[in-house]
Amino acid sequence: MEGPVWVDGTLYFAEIPSNGIRKWTPASGVTMFLTPSGYKGSAPYGGPESGSNGMTLDSRGRLTVAGHAQRNVYRLESLSPAGPITILADNYQGKKLNSPNDLVYRSDGSLYFTDPPYGLRTQKDTDPEKEQKVNGVYRIPSALEQKPGTSPASGGSGLQLLVSDLTRPNGIVFSPDEKYLYVNNSEPKKIWMRYSVQPDGTLTDAKLFYDATSDTRPVLLTG
Repeated sequence: MEGPVWVDGTLYFAEIPSNGIRKWTPASGVTMFLTPSGYKGSAPYGGPESGSNGMTLDSRGRLTVAGHAQRNVYRLESLSPAGPITILADNYQGKKLNSPNDLVYRSDGSLYFTDPPYGLRTQKDTDPEKEQKVNGVYRIPSALEQKPGTSPASGGSGLQLLVSDLTRPNGIVFSPDEKYLYVNNSEPKKIWMRYSVQPDGTLTDAKLFYDATSDTRPVLLTG
């Protein structure tokens, strides 16, 4: 299970291997909400993570999804699987994103997300379909205001690459006061980085927050 989100008593979550987003309610239990949520091809995917990954809500209650194997970030304009979907980002400077993994909104309506290669078929930096040289942390400055059905942000002022030196950026979250952004790097080093968030949304002062690389206990990674 990835990306759990509560909405009015309903729990939505992604089940990546089955390429679906499911929902749970006390009355009905677990049912399928949206499939496919990631890869949309007709042939078998050929990789372990064909579905979508992290999810979050914007301040208007719209479900925003890290498309993972779909290689984009998209927003459902209503909580209906048959409703319109807006692609917020799918490429950076003309090259496809790797496989967006996790995402978080800032209170100003900008959206931050991580982009490791886990949703690619081989999950490696040498994957033949990988177009980005880095596994980055990105920001969509005007994600909240992006109008339904408009073209995705792709670079320049529309999509900003903020962090490019992590090997596998994964989970991402703000501190409650939004002064800091925390990013989990899942391998080969299992570390958490802390960045100072500037008024314009950019990141500075990268610091190691915690290093769990030497910890041999099983680790449950979410997002």
